[in-house]
Amino acid sequence: MTLTNYDIYYDPIRDGEHPAVEKPATPVAFVIDGEVAYAHGFCPSVGDNIFLANPSYTSRMETIDGVEVEVVTATVGSTSTDIIVDEHFTAVLLSYPLAIEITRTGSKFVDVGWKHDERGFYQMKDIDGVIKRIDGMGNVVE
Repeated sequence: MTLTNYDIYYDPIRDGEHPAVEKPATPVAFVIDGEVAYAHGFCPSVGDNIFLANPSYTSRMETIDGVEVEVVTATVGSTSTDIIVDEHFTAVLLSYPLAIEITRTGSKFVDVGWKHDERGFYQMKDIDGVIKRIDGMGNVVE
């Protein structure tokens, strides 16, 4: 089976909503060279068992219904999963990203363009003429 956007992205109807479901989604940031290149909420089984499990990614071109598409294969241990997503996300996956879960308690505001280092997610903002580090919760941390 090949997973598509519907299968991988969080869907409140299929996955439930908080508080009825303790963990309805797994928000993941894909970091390349210290910067968030892609961030999204995923179906927990995909987010936890594929993206956060440090898979290796490969791709191949395949014709499906007369259209040539790039199929990404994520391999975790002996399990491989085929995924078809847009060109941008495909490029991110094939760029050896570091996948990091975005948690409600430590980094709920994280998005594309944010930075990440050993202290967590952050961005630099000019506050009253002074450049300050803002963490993933929106707090000044320097």
